[in-house]
Amino acid sequence: MNSWIDVSVPLNRDLPVWPGNPRFSATWARSIARGDPTNDSLLTFDVHTGTHVEGLMHVDSNGTGPSQWPVDALVMDVQVVEVPPALRVLSEAEVPHTASSVKGLLFKTANSFRNLWDNPQFEDNYCALNDSAAEAIVHKPSIEAIGIDYLSVQSREATHAVHHDLLRNSVAVIEGLDLRSVYEGVYEMVCLPILIQDIEAAPCRVMLRAKSQASVIAGREVKSA
Repeated sequence: MNSWIDVSVPLNRDLPVWPGNPRFSATWARSIARGDPTNDSLLTFDVHTGTHVEGLMHVDSNGTGPSQWPVDALVMDVQVVEVPPALRVLSEAEVPHTASSVKGLLFKTANSFRNLWDNPQFEDNYCALNDSAAEAIVHKPSIEAIGIDYLSVQSREATHAVHHDLLRNSVAVIEGLDLRSVYEGVYEMVCLPILIQDIEAAPCRVMLRAKSQASVIAGREVKSA
């Protein structure tokens, strides 16, 4: 049996955030060192920090957020798509053909190869989707979720149509994945957003488990973790 692989980003003070968003902060609301009977933490962060999932409410005030979805909405088979590290913009050409059983696409891009999560500063030249890629995805009726390995699924060169097209067509957006430890192939995914009512997005924990004993990458067989 293949092991589960955690592809979530740990929340910490050095995590890069979207420009203008506050950094993750953890302070003591109560502290034994200060004479309190217990240690209690106070966390401050934007819900689009680290690994998170976005619902339609992100672009439409009348839309739903993750708390309104079934608990297993993001338990599905997904395909990890590894794209050439030289690419900075993902177009329609990078959207693969998929089996009907595959319900999600997770893009492992130059962001992973460049280890952008190790840099506390936001990297403006990150890799993500352009408008044509989003349009190609929404025309794949089996796809219910899309994921990317940095802070936005939408490239800096794209219009806001990327988020709008995906979310208005019931494609959940998972941003902030750490895909450095997985190869391309088909996986079981369990993605569980924190249950926070009436907001557009939620931090989540995402785990993958390979569907077979090996994945094929660049013409060679690679054993799954």
